[in-house]
Amino acid sequence: MGVSTDAKVSDIEDIKLKLPEIQKPNTQKPDLSKRAAGLKCLSQQRETLACRKGAVFSIMLAGSRGTGKTTFFNTLFGTELLSLEEERSVTRVDGISVDRFELQESKFKLNLQVIETKDYGNSLDNSNAWKTICKFIDDQFLKYLQQSQQPCRKDLVDSRVHCCLYFLNPSKCSLCDLDIETMKNLSTRVNLIPVISKSDILTPDELVKFKAVVKQALHDNEIQICQYFTDLDLIHAINFSVPFSIVGSIDRYKNDHGEFVKGRNYHWGLVEIENSKHCDFLLLKNILITENMLDFVLSTDTFYEKFRSSYLANKIESVLSPNENRDVTKLEGFQQLKAYYNVKALEKRKSSQEESQQQRIDFDEMFEKKAQELRQLMDKLYTEEDEVIKMKKQKLVKKQEEFRADLHKTNLKKKELLALIEAAESKSNISESSVLVNSDIASSQSSVNIVEGANCENA
Repeated sequence: MGVSTDAKVSDIEDIKLKLPEIQKPNTQKPDLSKRAAGLKCLSQQRETLACRKGAVFSIMLAGSRGTGKTTFFNTLFGTELLSLEEERSVTRVDGISVDRFELQESKFKLNLQVIETKDYGNSLDNSNAWKTICKFIDDQFLKYLQQSQQPCRKDLVDSRVHCCLYFLNPSKCSLCDLDIETMKNLSTRVNLIPVISKSDILTPDELVKFKAVVKQALHDNEIQICQYFTDLDLIHAINFSVPFSIVGSIDRYKNDHGEFVKGRNYHWGLVEIENSKHCDFLLLKNILITENMLDFVLSTDTFYEKFRSSYLANKIESVLSPNENRDVTKLEGFQQLKAYYNVKALEKRKSSQEESQQQRIDFDEMFEKKAQELRQLMDKLYTEEDEVIKMKKQKLVKKQEEFRADLHKTNLKKKELLALIEAAESKSNISESSVLVNSDIASSQSSVNIVEGANCENA
């Protein structure tokens, strides 16, 4: 049965009418000028990320013994983090102690590393004492460089020194050659801040003169203070204030206003630690922690980059042939690449040599360990055998004493028996003699009787 074309068209029209109306897409761009983009939330996100990740800060306390380094650090954080020497368990390398702490305040975590010099400058010859501190700082840069060259850098540990406080002895009121040489070499490796410790032992005039001496020495020897800070006003403020005069104490006393403050109490008065009229502790604390800690951390990257460039350049120069350009910065791309691969090959050979040397060292250590164990075993066996021999000897000596005692008793009994025999023999001899005498008397008597009988018959 056929269907007409008009019927089909009418059906299609009915279907179109029943279909829902399709909305056309809006191609007009939204007006972003009438609403904020949300960039102001980035600071909050950054703060949240920083609280979650935490921060790392490494501070070095350098200076001679007895300059108040430990007391200052405890005062800086308001608690006794560093205790007495005999109570501390720390990592020590060449007279340098390393303490690590994890501090938390308002959900923010700080991994704090404290490096402190021990017995610095107490040797007879201190001309090269500063090299120990500088070597420690360079070693931390090298560790960071080696970690950054690894394929996996997720667990990279930053042990670089961000700030170094150099404590000057106030009793001298002058700088020795060791102080100048140390600060001169430290200033090229780390953010250096000179401080006058225990400044309360100086009069105001003596303190002013000592500060002038230190400032002049810094200028004459071109010792830069926090030279890689990006804030020029901050650099100017720090250079104007150095050396900072500080006093340390975590004890609290009541001042003239009835407030309990940290300070040192003397018979002549109270020295308030956080009073800017008494010392520069509060100013130094604001620079180190409250306001500019990140400046110390970020500027350390500049010191690290200088070390990294110098270290890698020296390694590349060590593999260049004499006829090649010795200035690494002037090498072309291919020459730099060639030198880099030569360094890698050299490092590989060196690593192989170090590995084989380490294997020899391990073998020698294992051999020495086994030899030591064998010697200990032989000593133990010898000792045990010696004890056995001693015990046997003691038993033999004891038996010998017993035999001697028995022999002595036997000799005594023998003597007693001989005496008895002699006594018996002497008694027997006496009896025989009496018998003979009696027999002689009897025979004589019988003879007399016979004679008398004969005489009677004759009569």
